[in-house]
Amino acid sequence: NQVKSVTVTGWDRVKKQPISVKVSIDQIALNPDLRNMVEVGDPREEIVVDKPVHNKAEAKALATAILKDRYKEMVKASFGCVGLPKLRAGCKVQIEGVGARLSGSYFVTDTTHTFGDGGYKTSFNARREATGNLKGLQ
Repeated sequence: NQVKSVTVTGWDRVKKQPISVKVSIDQIALNPDLRNMVEVGDPREEIVVDKPVHNKAEAKALATAILKDRYKEMVKASFGCVGLPKLRAGCKVQIEGVGARLSGSYFVTDTTHTFGDGGYKTSFNARREATGNLKGLQ
């Protein structure tokens, strides 16, 4: 899922010309840690030809959205902790102590709260946040 750029191509029916717009990681706001992870590896370029676009502005918006979505899905993790009733999907959490590459702000995608013989526990899945300030649980 390491993509360095997204190119969206289409056809302008009015001008009867091809549309081609390329957006790279240098053109979007990106968490510096995620940028470093991409630059270490051998990122690929994604070319999108199956989405309809009518002009360059639509193509650029689509390419930017696809690139941001790829980075939101690049680092995912599953966690478990003592029961935290305020921990819900949509929260942002700060994860520390798992190494420099993986420590940081995560967006909680889903949670499971369980009561059992071991007490109240919360398990959750999260993805590494691409941008933004940390607000929520810490």
